Amino acid sequence: MATVEESAPDLAYRLAFENESRYGSCGQAVLKALMDVFDLNLEDVLKASYPLAAGLSVSAHGCCGALAAGMLAIGSVYGRSAEEMPRGRYWKAYQLSRRLLEEFEAEFGSASCSDIQRRLFGRTFDLLDQEDFRKFEGMGGHRDKCPHVCGTAAKLTARILMEEGIPLRKAAGSG
Repeated sequence: MATVEESAPDLAYRLAFENESRYGSCGQAVLKALMDVFDLNLEDVLKASYPLAAGLSVSAHGCCGALAAGMLAIGSVYGRSAEEMPRGRYWKAYQLSRRLLEEFEAEFGSASCSDIQRRLFGRTFDLLDQEDFRKFEGMGGHRDKCPHVCGTAAKLTARILMEEGIPLRKAAGSG
């Protein structure tokens, strides 16, 4: 899967970029890439992340779905379960997610899908509107712009997970 020169974060970038280019749904693109790189079972999280696409239900209103997916991956490892809720907060999930947020914002200037769309396209899109969707595609929405955002979110998340010692899938290699 990974070449000798391709590190796990670079592989996560490439896979998320390819996933978004082929299938859309930025959150799923990121989570699937992370599942392919790390030994994580995120199938239910991946399914649940589908409506995060394009800033919450393809509306551009809200957080970038790719960033939210990275946080979901971190939370899946370091978050608390229903049984653990009475025991208090799991600060590590917050701390690692905050780091991801800050690194993502440093790259894109915001965590907001609408802000990122304005930066990349000069405008926002309602992707449920067919005409807006055509314009989005015509401006490279799934060709390079959103795939780059997804790749970056996956790469940043992968770096954090690697630093925390989360095991790689055997097929992914360590680069």
